[in-house]
Amino acid sequence: MAGRPGRLSRHPAFALLALVAVAGGAGCKPAYPKCDNDTNCNTDGHKGVCIDGACQECGKDGDCAAGFVCRSNKCVPKPECESDAQCPSPKVCRGDKCVLECQQDSECGPGQTCKNNHCSAKAECAKDVDCGGDRKCLAGVCQSPATPEACTFESIHFAYNEANLDETAKGVLQKNSDCRKTKPAGTLAIAGNCDERGTEEYNLHLGQRRADAARKYLIELGAAKKSLKTISYGKDKPQCSESSESCWTQNRRDDFTQ
Repeated sequence: MAGRPGRLSRHPAFALLALVAVAGGAGCKPAYPKCDNDTNCNTDGHKGVCIDGACQECGKDGDCAAGFVCRSNKCVPKPECESDAQCPSPKVCRGDKCVLECQQDSECGPGQTCKNNHCSAKAECAKDVDCGGDRKCLAGVCQSPATPEACTFESIHFAYNEANLDETAKGVLQKNSDCRKTKPAGTLAIAGNCDERGTEEYNLHLGQRRADAARKYLIELGAAKKSLKTISYGKDKPQCSESSESCWTQNRRDDFTQ
């Protein structure tokens, strides 16, 4: 015959402990949206991931369907762009979409204008008269005339026993002619020089021929005859005193001063 229940089995505290033991044995889970793991978030028709003890729609882009990304634990449509570089010109990235930067001036900031769907600074001028004085309108900006670069006259050189101008010498004379146009008006002196070989008289004559050749070419380039004078120093003013071809080459020359 079964015994009667003891007093302990009827004690309220004992009954509560028994219920807790049974619940623990059955595996109690947190109430949604609380969670211990992702499984707790994917029951009873729910879908999601467990993040910091709470069920969320997503934790990374891979938790979302194709064409969506995870932002603030929510799956949202994938943006068309995140930077201007991802948009074809002339569009820019605004509000995750590629749009034209502007279509009218009112869409640009103060002092800007809409040109070719881009906001740019308004032109300071359209023509020279908008600038005043001697300033010029260049690319929409008033600019003062450029100051000519300082230039110096270069010497030209000759072959041995020659007074003819080669193409290199003609190129230098062209530069010298251009240089004169940036300087105050004055007389240009052309001095012919020779190397140490030959007699004094011969070299004076050769130096004069070299100076005259340069003068003639400068006149062809537009120089006034009265603005040019020539002189020959023969071999009296060498730039180099060594008896070598490299040195003699330096001495066979015309110098220019104004």
